This record gives sequence, structure tokens and C-alpha cells, in this order.
Amino acid sequence: MLSRTIGTIFAVAFLLTHSLLFADPRQAQPSPPSPAALSGDILARVPSAYREEARSMLTATDQVQGSLRRNSDEGLSVWIWEQLYGPLGIKFYATLGNHDWSSADSPAAEIHYTDKSPSWRMPAPYYTFTAGPVQFFAFDTQEDSEAEREWLDSELSKSTARWKVVYGHYHIFSATRGDNKELIEKLLPVLEKNHVDIYLNGHDHNLQDLKPEGGVRFFVSGGGGAGLYNLNPYARSIYKQKVNGFTVLEAGGDYFKISFIGTDGNELHQDTLTKKP
Repeated sequence: MLSRTIGTIFAVAFLLTHSLLFADPRQAQPSPPSPAALSGDILARVPSAYREEARSMLTATDQVQGSLRRNSDEGLSVWIWEQLYGPLGIKFYATLGNHDWSSADSPAAEIHYTDKSPSWRMPAPYYTFTAGPVQFFAFDTQEDSEAEREWLDSELSKSTARWKVVYGHYHIFSATRGDNKELIEKLLPVLEKNHVDIYLNGHDHNLQDLKPEGGVRFFVSGGGGAGLYNLNPYARSIYKQKVNGFTVLEAGGDYFKISFIGTDGNELHQDTLTKKP
């Protein structure tokens, strides 16, 4: 990947969802490196079996560092995005991270790019879509406004999906940064109230599986290409590793499996949530 994105790839067949979850690609340079150089990282090493099953990907963090003007076709469209990810032939459902907000006009440019690209999907700073038995809710944790939380509360309450997954850039819990007090106070109650199953985030460049809170499970997938972050002793940790890699999500009507995969394609960790039929 580039260096800061949570990405999730889904192959949907009726009640089955297969996903790959990357995190944290970031790029903004006046002289772009070759696509081959950039793609010689996590994404290039994703085993072909996963890529062939993929139908769409989520990205939840820092697609771009620096400015992207709304009326510009340079950067993201020309080399940062299409040359790297276009050949995969899958749709990417993106949301915003702090580096995407490093310039005031960049978020609007990324939203506008939805109209230009066959693979890029970010219709708004926050939105929802359904894949198989899973409804995903893209949340802009950088802004985290009252209006956005009210939208999330309303959409979650209306959802009849078997599984509800919220994804955003910033963590709620993490062995790198500890507890995020602001999101614990403002966002977590919305997730608990509406019986969200999973919260996914990037931002911390490593892989983590964390203990639940109020019925919500927490996973950090930030090993998609940027420099890795240290991990501290943390009571909530189930699994943590300072390593590059990605996450595979597989969901059926009565199960949701989360697997961390290393750059060599081997499974590092796996956890499965279940529900009664």
C-alpha cells in the first residue's frame, strides 16, 4: 500500500463476505516514484488467492499527505491511485484520516474523485454501504462532529444487517497510544447503544486484537506500509505485533472471522465472532 490506509477487500456471495483489511498508506510528492516502486510493498505481496476473491476494499486512513485540489486530476488520479490500484479491478470504499485533512481542500478533492474513478468510492466524509450480511459505516474520526454522530446513531438504529461494522482512522483502544478518551466519551456510547459488532481502525502502524467493551470488538490494522509503531503493555490486548501485514474478514450469517496475515501470506492471528442462527 502507500503508507496510511485501512483497506478492506470484500468478495460477496450471498451470505458470505471475504475481506482484506490493510492500513495506513500515505503519499504526496511532487515527483512521483514509479508505480512499480510504490506497489512493491504490502499490496504487491498479497497472495493472489486473496486478490482474486476480492470485490471491494475499505480504506479508512490517510490516503494522501498534502494538498489535492478539487479540480485537479494530478496526484491521486494519475499515479498515486489508478496506476497502483486500478489494475486490481476492485472498488475501494474510503474514509478520511488526519493526513487527508492536512490541507483544507483535500477532503473535497477525494470526495470529488468518486465521480472520476471506476475504483474509488468516497461519496461523502461519512456514509454506509452493505456487503453480504455486513453493513459497513465509514466514520470520519478526524472531524467527529455532533452531526456525524447523530447520523451514525440514526443509520445504525435503522440497520437490519446481521453484522454491523464501523471503521475509521483513529483508535478507541490501542496498545500504542492507550485509551482515546474523547472517542470513548463520544463515539463508543453510540456503538454500544446500537449493538455494533466491530470497530476497525488504522493510525497505529501495527496489528492488534483487543478485548471487547460493551459488546463491541476492536481491531487495529495499521501495518499496510508505513514505518511501524511500538506497542506497550496494555490490559486490553488479546494479540499485538509490530509487523507489516493486512487483515482478512470473512462473514457468514452466524460467524465473522478476522485473520491477520503477514507479508509472506501466512496467518499471524485469527479470531472468530459467532451468533446464533
